[in-house]
Amino acid sequence: MPDTTPLPDYDRRWWILSVLCLSALLMVVANMGLNVALPTIALDLDASTTSLAWIVDSYVLCFAGLLLPAGAIGDRFGRKATLQTGLLVFLTAAAAGAFSQQTWQLITARAVMGVGAALVTPGTLSLLSHVFPPAERAKAIGIWAAVAGGSVAVSLTWSGFMLEHFWWGSIFLGMSGVAALALLSGALVLPEVRHADRTRFDVVGAVVSVVGVTGLLYGLIEGPDDGWTSPTVLGGFALGALGIAAFRAIETRAENPMLDLRFFRVRAFTVGSFSVAAAYFALFGMYFLFAQYLQLVRGCTAWEAGLRALPAGLAQLVVAIAAKPAVVRYGIRSVLTGGLVAAAAGLLVLCTLRTDSSTWTVEAGLGLVGTGIGLIMPSATQAIMSSLPEHRAGVGSAVNNLVRELGGAFGIGLLSSITLLRYQDALTAAPIAVPAPAFDGLSQALAADSGTGSGDALADAARQAYTTGLDMAMVVGAAVALVCAFICWLILRTRTPSTPDPVTF
Repeated sequence: MPDTTPLPDYDRRWWILSVLCLSALLMVVANMGLNVALPTIALDLDASTTSLAWIVDSYVLCFAGLLLPAGAIGDRFGRKATLQTGLLVFLTAAAAGAFSQQTWQLITARAVMGVGAALVTPGTLSLLSHVFPPAERAKAIGIWAAVAGGSVAVSLTWSGFMLEHFWWGSIFLGMSGVAALALLSGALVLPEVRHADRTRFDVVGAVVSVVGVTGLLYGLIEGPDDGWTSPTVLGGFALGALGIAAFRAIETRAENPMLDLRFFRVRAFTVGSFSVAAAYFALFGMYFLFAQYLQLVRGCTAWEAGLRALPAGLAQLVVAIAAKPAVVRYGIRSVLTGGLVAAAAGLLVLCTLRTDSSTWTVEAGLGLVGTGIGLIMPSATQAIMSSLPEHRAGVGSAVNNLVRELGGAFGIGLLSSITLLRYQDALTAAPIAVPAPAFDGLSQALAADSGTGSGDALADAARQAYTTGLDMAMVVGAAVALVCAFICWLILRTRTPSTPDPVTF
């Protein structure tokens, strides 16, 4: 018979969830919302392409690299204190970033924002698991997952709106203001939770985990620009592989490991992590490419492109809330597989797009992808969190967010590389003179002067070439999602419970 004893802070649980969702939304906006502002920042700060890449990537590297240690710190020293510290760090760095006068200042601010985000993010799920009893936890996780996933579309829309009415620094000031609201609200309603058994913190495990994750992410991020076989990218992958191998060896022998690798023996935990990575592979890769398609091929402003992305976010929000009844009725195996198949179907719709495709085709494809992610995220997150004992909830939350970042980085890296290669091939075959800069990307082609009086022809050829590359990327993304769906169906037993008991060793 399930335990129905109210948990501490139960009466405030919905207020607590609101603060946690606000914090989760803020971290996603900080990750994705800056992309639409990069052209403006390039002009105002005279930033090179490499500098622009580091403005984005410094946040991702610090955020993802520190997630596992941050989750362990929260479990040991207090999840509220860790989350609140992260918000304060994030707030200060975002405010400083708004008034940057040089690119190195903005890169530094973004890196510190990533540190703050790493401290904040694990606490959102671990505190949720503390205040919601098992009977309500799946619903609360569904709401959290819907907000976290829908935040991608919200971030693009909000950033586009701010750019249309203010200067690029207003995006950072807005994030700083939201962080201040979350900080003050959290001080009032969030409970302090820490593991009673204050074991020694796994310092060595934390260091090698940072090395491994950072090296792997560096390779994924730099691969599309430097080339997948370049020394820097191969060096990043080698460092990541060594770090992960060392982490595995250390954690297997540690008396109090930061991440007990035996958790991966649990099917719900492993498949849940795998599904989150696959979901964000599709989602981040799609949004990265379609932001350019809508603005550079279809001529939308940043604000209009953000509005076009809203159907995916809204579909994800609605479906995520309804995911719990679906899991109860059909089982987590069917829901996760169905979500991956729906996301693949959306990508296949999007692969049919041309320069003059109807708006309905675009929205149908985006909506299907959002529907798939809405089925996957709450179910997979619930599988991960319910597989772990409560005192390791911070690490469980960190794993959930880490595989999301890795999947997203891999999606952007692989799909953008495929798009660029196909774009270059198509442009080479164009029956016009194509200047060398045009081969670097669509934005460069639109800005280039061919010197032959065929500027409009070059722009048309470049747009057509981009859709050719986009088509292939969406097909590859759909294939990856379908393979992941098959693996989930194969690995998860039909009778896998929707809320497995926490594993103990």
